[in-house]
Amino acid sequence: MQISIKGFITNKETEFYSDCADRYAVNPKLHRFAISDGVSISFFPKYWSEILVNKYTQKEDLSHENGLGDIVEECQIEWMAKVKEQLEKPDVKWYTKSSFNRKSPALATFAGLRFIKEEGSWKWEAMAIGDSFIFFLSEKSEPPITISSKSVDTPFDNFPDYLTSIGEKHKGVWEKNKGDLRNGCFYLMTDALAEWFLKNNEIAGKEIELLNSQEDFTRLIEKERASGSLSNDDSALLIIMVDNYEDDIISYGSHTVSDIQELIKVQEGNQIKSSLSVEENNVLFFYEPDNLTKEECESAEAMITGKENKPIENNELIESNEEDGINNDSTELLQETGMENENIPCSVDSTQLISPKKLPEIEYELNDSSSPRKKSIIDKF
Repeated sequence: MQISIKGFITNKETEFYSDCADRYAVNPKLHRFAISDGVSISFFPKYWSEILVNKYTQKEDLSHENGLGDIVEECQIEWMAKVKEQLEKPDVKWYTKSSFNRKSPALATFAGLRFIKEEGSWKWEAMAIGDSFIFFLSEKSEPPITISSKSVDTPFDNFPDYLTSIGEKHKGVWEKNKGDLRNGCFYLMTDALAEWFLKNNEIAGKEIELLNSQEDFTRLIEKERASGSLSNDDSALLIIMVDNYEDDIISYGSHTVSDIQELIKVQEGNQIKSSLSVEENNVLFFYEPDNLTKEECESAEAMITGKENKPIENNELIESNEEDGINNDSTELLQETGMENENIPCSVDSTQLISPKKLPEIEYELNDSSSPRKKSIIDKF
């Protein structure tokens, strides 16, 4: 039996790879594959999603009977240790400490697939919770098999089922399925891609078949977002192709799996270093973290806005950043989980700044000094 693997991932349109909370992992040795979507408004969600997929694919004695019940506690301990590492940094933000003291959790969806041998034949087993999906498309042009705890008949929203990084208040019931391993293709997708695939099944399948690189994937995402067919959200995709299923021995062929950490390194290395240019009404504002003094920030703001820095008016607020554990996308889900929203005040006129993608919005640096993320000059005060 021949198996080949492809994996691609990208961030929201105005963000960076370092902001992406989707994760996947593969382990050909154990025939395991997993994908997870960290809920962006929760506390350090990308750590949680990464730990979940890694633990699932690496843990040898793992059963599907209880979902991830056998390893969730181990994952929670690992997540807590990683969060505490962040709290020990000298520049940790007050709202990060506040969220930690309130025991705010990370939340994430999850979908896992494995191949196992039972009674002399190979089987596949899949389980999922939340709006991450597994699809199997047989080479016989049969309707796809769908595995997700989310009903395909209900709209996608900001309230998925999830696993929590603290305690046992997980949301939802695991969806499980299994079958004989045969020729075809498994797709593991996070929510934005799953919604797109369900709405455009035939066309989407053909588009996916053409993907051979991260660049191909990025172009597809940009095209579908521009057409309005794909939501602007972190997007991750694993493709596991099965061929020659009659052969009893599994061998793995080509692997084209993008590594999110490598993508982050490359993107950070390509970031434009400190520069400030003004061209008529098109102001580009780039900077390197920690390279601007308060006076330089005030001077830049005055030049951009055409007026002196003014105190905050009309209760203008800027959202805090997921890199420090918080990202404010959904008040309702925060209330549902007992988490509260925290914000940083700002007096900059956001319509005057242009991001590296030339979008008319202000962007702030609220994360640690090692990150190139676009966020606030105001926080440096």
